[in-house]
Amino acid sequence: MRNFIPIKSNRDFSRIHKTGASYRTRSLVMLVAPSKQQCTVLKDTAGTVCAGFSLSKKVGNAVVRNRIKRRLKEALMCFAGRATRNVSVVFIVRSFETEPSFAALCCDMEYLLKKAGIIL
Repeated sequence: MRNFIPIKSNRDFSRIHKTGASYRTRSLVMLVAPSKQQCTVLKDTAGTVCAGFSLSKKVGNAVVRNRIKRRLKEALMCFAGRATRNVSVVFIVRSFETEPSFAALCCDMEYLLKKAGIIL
């Protein structure tokens, strides 16, 4: 089961990009804004995470970009259950020379989520 709600509309991406706070690591940028989406399925939980992923064509070919998106989604599923507040998050992957491993992405994502106060 997915622990987060995917962001798919351009309007939501634009809103988060304009109003969201930015947190950075070497491989990821995270934009965080208060969630405006009402979720009836996850209403009883303490925190609901709405998440979107953005990768430039500079990151690699389609196979590499999709692999990184799958890894990011899997990493977020591990951490989204520990969310303490309702937020909308957009992860932007920076270009790199060598493809980051799953462990490196998990480490960076956990650091960013803790820095933003989304997880403890």
